[in-house]
Amino acid sequence: MIGKANEWQCPDVDVVVIDEHGTRIALAVDDWDATTLLACVSEDPADWSQLAGVWPRYQIGPSVETLEELDFAEVGFKTAMANLSMQRAWIVIDLRTKRLCFGTENDPMERDGCYAVYEHGNSGAEFRIMVHLPPWWEFHSHVDLSMVSKPRQEELPVFQPRREVLWGPALAQGLAELMVAQLDQDPVLAEILASLSTDFTELATSSTVVDESMERLRELRKQVYEKTVTVHRDWLMTPRSDLDGRMPRQCLHGGMNWIGLVIEGQQWQVTTEASLTPLPKAMANNPNVPMGISEVCLYFDLCRELIESGWVHLSLRMDRVNRGRSNTDVEEFAFFLGNVQKGWMRMPHEDGDTPEKILSAERHRLPRMLDADHAAEIDCDCPICEMMKLGDFGPSFEGFDGHHLELDDEFAFSLIESREEWEESRLSAEGMFGLEDDNRDSDEAWMEIGDDDDDDDDDEDDPDEDDEFGSVWKSTYVSQDGIPGDTKGHIAISFLLADMMDTLRQLDAPNEVEELKQAFREYRAAGQYEMAFATEQFQGVLEQVAQRHSELVSRSADLQHRLDEIARRVEQLDSEDEFPNG
Repeated sequence: MIGKANEWQCPDVDVVVIDEHGTRIALAVDDWDATTLLACVSEDPADWSQLAGVWPRYQIGPSVETLEELDFAEVGFKTAMANLSMQRAWIVIDLRTKRLCFGTENDPMERDGCYAVYEHGNSGAEFRIMVHLPPWWEFHSHVDLSMVSKPRQEELPVFQPRREVLWGPALAQGLAELMVAQLDQDPVLAEILASLSTDFTELATSSTVVDESMERLRELRKQVYEKTVTVHRDWLMTPRSDLDGRMPRQCLHGGMNWIGLVIEGQQWQVTTEASLTPLPKAMANNPNVPMGISEVCLYFDLCRELIESGWVHLSLRMDRVNRGRSNTDVEEFAFFLGNVQKGWMRMPHEDGDTPEKILSAERHRLPRMLDADHAAEIDCDCPICEMMKLGDFGPSFEGFDGHHLELDDEFAFSLIESREEWEESRLSAEGMFGLEDDNRDSDEAWMEIGDDDDDDDDDEDDPDEDDEFGSVWKSTYVSQDGIPGDTKGHIAISFLLADMMDTLRQLDAPNEVEELKQAFREYRAAGQYEMAFATEQFQGVLEQVAQRHSELVSRSADLQHRLDEIARRVEQLDSEDEFPNG
């Protein structure tokens, strides 16, 4: 059975695929194979070969191994339409015009959806597949065959990210010109850089060069930050002839959210231990594929790195700058920025992968997993982090959320594509949080949002002495039914235990923290026949902690009760596995 939220079902369907080379039809395609085909459309294939090339990225569960196994026959367009004229469910995938059409007999489908199939009816292993159509694909549900022959309702957009301009030599050249022009026009900026020139020269021969240089760099960033924002904004918002009159910012947008959803869908494959298949090289190297959020965020970071490095470079050469500037000066400056860019691309980004590797993963639409080296850096003083390090939560992924692009409150840097939407989002935020556009520091404003007029944080009352219907937990809520999928209850317990440990740290009780951590480790490691003893031992440690710290009596009692419930549930599941028909 196939479905969305256990509801959506459809019979076998007739499928037609149209590309520039012809028309193919397959009759009575299995519903799961048909859904797999729709998932392949998520990758925006241009022709049949690309559709077949992305099939392995979505082949899962009962779907056939390759697209060729579906026995598509090459026929004329009119023949294909004649075969769809019967009162059966049908789907037409037009790769030329980027359109999907569904017949009147089909059950409803959505542009973005998660669909599931089970091995044995409603039981057995569950397989899921994600469908995320690109925003430029037209989607027509419950239509008659005449729609297939009609032209698109909207003109098919042509995307030109022009990476050869945005990431190429034009970036260093453009920033160099803007920075030198800023220096020419702003005597205050020239004075700031001149005053720092001597400092940096002296630091070059200092034995404490590292610490002092970093401090001076931080000071420089503060003093010229407004100018950095101005140069960055001007680069993004100025139309250019090598972009056919478009602004660089316009090249950054077009399909960012879509690419993010496709990659998130591939994360599900990892959680089910399915192997990841990268996008075929021909598709990954297509220069007209829109940028994803990782690329947009990295581009922001690169621009800031080049501009900040540029100010330091100019400050060290103020004597030459003051003697006048020529095209040679700008060209030399651009050459310097280009070398900075080359080095930056190969340096680990925030102690993770290099920008080159991050961009390659996104172009191949693969999720980036947290590797063992990064996992080892997780704070092991917390049971949640310890479980993450050991992989008990399953695989962890790295990515960008882009929040730092919004901190300057500038449309030029925002991840929101249109100015109208950006303005609306600002108005919504101001209305929701009562903020006024008074140019306050964003971090400071968000801190004020979190302030409580009643000063609850300063309340010295026992956190467990809430009203009788309130939760006994201070900063955590976990339903008594546990967390879906957490059969053994380890995830739920880790959250509750972290709550208790936080209070113990405030009470300066490191020994009890360590005792709880060790008891939880032994509990997690216990096998089927050791579970009863491990539960009793864990509860004994919880009881001892409660006797020493009255603040934790209620939480200890609640957690002990949950351990009893988990033990009963696990015992019942083990019994059902041993006697499935009993």
